[in-house]
Amino acid sequence: MIQSTLFDDIKWAQVGDIEVERIKVNIRKEKVLGFVEDEQGVIRLQNRLHVPQRMQLIERIMSDAKYSIHTGGTKMYIDLRQAFWCSNMK
Repeated sequence: MIQSTLFDDIKWAQVGDIEVERIKVNIRKEKVLGFVEDEQGVIRLQNRLHVPQRMQLIERIMSDAKYSIHTGGTKMYIDLRQAFWCSNMK
């Protein structure tokens, strides 16, 4: 069976990421709205995966998206933001 490893790659990229650790602390202190840590320890914002600011990961998401999403900039942004979130995304 062929399966994408993107979720696992995002999950491992979150481990030790400074921004993700800060979000986890704020979740525990109930100082941040919308963010949750799921049962696997993955941070999400309103059910969207939080993507750490790692250029390789962002380039991979964008590369995969060009095969499945219309390449118009606004349309691509709208479609991607349904599944992913990262600071300064737009």
